[in-house]
Amino acid sequence: MQPMSVANSNNRFVSMVVRLNVGGKIFMTTAKTLLSVPNTKLSRMIEGTTQISSIVINNGEYFIDRDPTHFHHIINFLRDGSLPILSCFQDRVDLARESKWYEVNDLSSWCGSEEVIETAIQYQQKIVLMQYAHSIKEFSMDNFRKNIKYYDKIISSALFIINQHSASQLGPWLEFSLLDLFDMNDLAQYKTSFLKSGITMQVLRCVCESLQTLGFNANSNYQNNSIQIDLWSPGNNNNN
Repeated sequence: MQPMSVANSNNRFVSMVVRLNVGGKIFMTTAKTLLSVPNTKLSRMIEGTTQISSIVINNGEYFIDRDPTHFHHIINFLRDGSLPILSCFQDRVDLARESKWYEVNDLSSWCGSEEVIETAIQYQQKIVLMQYAHSIKEFSMDNFRKNIKYYDKIISSALFIINQHSASQLGPWLEFSLLDLFDMNDLAQYKTSFLKSGITMQVLRCVCESLQTLGFNANSNYQNNSIQIDLWSPGNNNNN
């Protein structure tokens, strides 16, 4: 049985269940959800008005040759406009890329797709700064991957603190120490070498810039080695 095109059916098929195979992972939703935002690749797929590269019909399901990791965020956005809580900076970059491909433009804009992807180019430079904080003396791809993981965990810890503060409704102002981010995960073993590295200011600036890219009004307090967040104001790119 082949999926039925909404363009060639009556209104009762708008609520038909659609089976999607995205990169080998199965998702189930309705045609109504996929049609909720017009002019996306998913809506055109259901309408059957355009043949789309990387999307084929196979055994009664739509096969989409894309990474399925963040596809549930895209479906949730189409269902009710839900915006995801992303655990790390890299997730934001990945979702920006996928939502742009599916042409879900409002979600892509929320990700700050162009800005995020452009910032991702600078991401490697920021990771290199972390190299000395972990007593890694020589550059290699293996060490570089480790640095990406370390920096990602630091940003993830910062987002966790921000989300917890926001959920607790403790007010618009939040300040946390850069060293707090090391204590929250398995980076604690690197705190001593980090303090000796002499690059606290550079890393503080990197973390602040990453949070700004994610839309937070974040500023660096170099005197206290801390990050200040104003949750009730839109993000900016100014450091104190």
